[in-house]
Order: sequence, then C-alpha cells, then structure tokens
Amino acid sequence: MTKQLGTSSWDYGNGVTVDSSNNIYVTGNTRGGLDGNTNSGDYDLILVKYNSSGVKQWTKQLAYSDNQWGRGVTVDSSDNIYVAGT
Repeated sequence: MTKQLGTSSWDYGNGVTVDSSNNIYVTGNTRGGLDGNTNSGDYDLILVKYNSSGVKQWTKQLAYSDNQWGRGVTVDSSDNIYVAGT
C-alpha cells in the first residue's frame, strides 16, 4: 500500500515505526500547513499516525519561530511515542 502525504511546499519524511497494534507513525518536517495545521516557522516538525489498515488517525504539527525537524520516531513496550529531532 502506498500513501502520499504532503503540502504544496517542502515536506520530508525522516522516520517511521509501528507499535504493538501495527499502527504506523511517520515523522519529518514541512514548510506548509499539513492537514489544516498552520506553519509557524520555517520548517515545522510533523508526526502522523495511521492505523494498521493505513487510514490516517491524526496529524500533529509542532512549531516555534525557528526550524524543527523530526528525525526519528519509536514506541516503547507501552506504546508511548518518542520523536527525536532538532
């Protein structure tokens, strides 16, 4: 299955992982407003969750006045989500 995600601006996917229920998490960054979010800086960090069937569950866009990059994502044995970035 292929899913395309993005804005009309620059977007990057930099990390992907799955949890114990096979939900999929993708992190990266965008210069646009992903899924109705507002871009608040240059590059904003994004985190997107898909269920095991590939249906998007939610999108988080985290931003301040400077660049934020999601570089990697993982989940622990309790399915807590951790994003590493700059």
